[in-house]
Amino acid sequence: MRSNKAFVFILALVGSACVYGQDTPRVTQLYNLAEKAYLGAQYEKASEYLNERLAIYQEKRDVDGQVRTLLWLGEIHRASRAFHRSLDYYDMAERLLDGNTKTEDYAHLLNRRAATFYEMNRVDEALSLSQKSLSLCATVRGAAQWKGSNLSIIGASFLALDKLDSAIHYMRHGLAVAIKNKNVDEQITAAINIGNHYRDQDRIDSMKYYALLAVKLSTKHRLRSRIYHAYRLLSDAYKIEGNYKSALEYQYAHMLLRDSLLQEETQARFQKASNDYEKSYLKKDKELLEAQVGGQRITMLLLLIIGLLAGIFLFVFIRKNRSTRLLNKKLQEKQAILDKNNDDLSEAVELKNRLFSVLAHDLQGPLNSLAGVLELIQGPDIDQATKEGLLLKLKTQLKANQGLLISIITWSKMQLNGVNGAMDPTDIAQIIQNELEFVALGAQAKEIDLLREVKCTRPIPTNGHVVGLIVRNLLSNAMKFTPRGGQVSVLAECAEREFVVKVKDNGIGMDKAQANALFDQLNDSREGTEKERGFGLGLMLCRDFANKMGAKIEVESAPGLGTCISVLFPL
Repeated sequence: MRSNKAFVFILALVGSACVYGQDTPRVTQLYNLAEKAYLGAQYEKASEYLNERLAIYQEKRDVDGQVRTLLWLGEIHRASRAFHRSLDYYDMAERLLDGNTKTEDYAHLLNRRAATFYEMNRVDEALSLSQKSLSLCATVRGAAQWKGSNLSIIGASFLALDKLDSAIHYMRHGLAVAIKNKNVDEQITAAINIGNHYRDQDRIDSMKYYALLAVKLSTKHRLRSRIYHAYRLLSDAYKIEGNYKSALEYQYAHMLLRDSLLQEETQARFQKASNDYEKSYLKKDKELLEAQVGGQRITMLLLLIIGLLAGIFLFVFIRKNRSTRLLNKKLQEKQAILDKNNDDLSEAVELKNRLFSVLAHDLQGPLNSLAGVLELIQGPDIDQATKEGLLLKLKTQLKANQGLLISIITWSKMQLNGVNGAMDPTDIAQIIQNELEFVALGAQAKEIDLLREVKCTRPIPTNGHVVGLIVRNLLSNAMKFTPRGGQVSVLAECAEREFVVKVKDNGIGMDKAQANALFDQLNDSREGTEKERGFGLGLMLCRDFANKMGAKIEVESAPGLGTCISVLFPL
């Protein structure tokens, strides 16, 4: 296989929903949920639904249902590039088939193994297995549905072996079969494969034609995992053609969709881990409660025995009663300790959730985007104006990431050590000026005017560093939802017992429900006026900073009329 081949090979399991026998409503529901998660590239969720489905089939001793579910689990892990785990599921399915090689399921098994071997660069094995599966498609009833997939694998394998004539023959045949069967997923696969073939032949017009066909089909049927690969192929076509503006557009769309899929998959994995942890914790809590109930029953039994023998064994009763009181006291002390440990554990879990969310979403996505922009800047024929625009975006993103890291470090220290009790005299005007300079590049990129009005003429005793971080995050949020050419202003006022900082914009605003949920825990926040994305980390940090300092946050907003956020700091 040629090492420089940037070949995209996609094979989905859509179409494997053939129903054998009568499934229960729950089994059908689990299939539908798994299919939806798979098509949305949420592989962890799809695997969870399929494992529940497998358990139902195992309990019913339904071998056919187990085989089909194992094949699908193998496909899920192949799609997430866990190839060895995928082959393990195929081995389990083959053991259940017990040597029966003349069935539709065996043709399906060979097809899936071939797809996995191809992506592991074991091309000869992929070619051999797909050819065997193709021959079964012609002789085994019900196996014809895998014909198009087998043709695509054979064509891709010949292309990897530089047998170009054979490759294009099978690829075109595969496309024709997919069109005849109205299998959109296989049509997209064949179009991308053929596009890559023509790229190796330097036939750019043909490459672009099939890339556009893949984009059109993927967009029409909302197949996000296919759109991702189609955008990449079309971007490469425009780049080879020398149309760097169009290449940049599709490369940027490709990166945005890639980051979105990565975020969703990471979030699903993290949610599953959190759910498993919560189930384990509840189980232990139940066991502890049952142990406490058992201890109370023993105590009641002892009291009953003592009561029955009170007249005869008065002295023994007194001593037993005293022992019972001591035992109850110890149980109460242990219960108090247990309650405190539970509270500490809940806080630790919440802190862990927040830190993982930060690392998985608000840092990884921006860094991936920066890497993509740097790669595009290195294009040989990119014009100076475009390069300067990209450099400004790059500088703005780096500045935003720097501010995010400073906020995270400060927030982490506060979680561990609390707010620094030292309240030094602080020049509020200088603090606001510093933060306006910090976000100036982002404002320049969106042509936003930054204004300030400070009515505090005396130094204020407060934690200036934390106040600055709150102002910075509120400014960044205001700029995100202010359209190009808009205005963002900062106002500071001082009174005897408090001072107020207000950040106001003339952006898109929000309704009452959105305003009430604005400072809730991390969530998938709205897109900004220029498709800016985030998970609400900046506002969550503002809320935590304000709470630690005893400050109060007020929000005034209406759709289309902008937003004003006021922070009231005590003196």
